[in-house]
Amino acid sequence: MMALEMLDELAAWGLRPPLLTADAGYGQVAEFRQGLTERGIGYIVATTSSTTAQPGHAQPVEVPYAGVDPHPTPRYPHPARTLKDLAPAFVVGGEAIKSSPSGSSAERPI
Repeated sequence: MMALEMLDELAAWGLRPPLLTADAGYGQVAEFRQGLTERGIGYIVATTSSTTAQPGHAQPVEVPYAGVDPHPTPRYPHPARTLKDLAPAFVVGGEAIKSSPSGSSAERPI
């Protein structure tokens, strides 16, 4: 992904952004968000309410090997949930994040 390559080049110069923001074009791409996390770069990205994720505490588990084909990769035990469903569980500044009446975005900035 070009954006991550650009961040890697920036890091090669000894520079790193303290925080990165991105629109939903990048925010909806799990590989991009994971790449930022792996690089230790904090981020705030736009997404849609249909974007899915695992809760922060979720951990993949090993899948039993049947003895044929390649070993299976670890998987999450539960299906991913939409960010719209996960958001109410987060508290910012002692107040839960709420959606606007239209359900489109947060009522107040973080």
